[in-house]
Amino acid sequence: SALAAKVVQAMRVPFDLDGITVTVSTSIGVAFYQGGPETGPDVLKQADGMLYQAKRAGRNTWRAAELATCIG
Repeated sequence: SALAAKVVQAMRVPFDLDGITVTVSTSIGVAFYQGGPETGPDVLKQADGMLYQAKRAGRNTWRAAELATCIG
């Protein structure tokens, strides 16, 4: 979660692109895997769901699945 917050904060800083000031928004979804029956696609699907929750919250944010929802 600390890394996701740092990425969102860093992406908020406007930057120059060929003389044009550009700003972008960032939305991040995080899912945790600690072993178990879930497959890579299962964990990716969970992260994707968190991504869309972040977007619905107004973008420039992140959301993480609770650990319990990802491991069982």
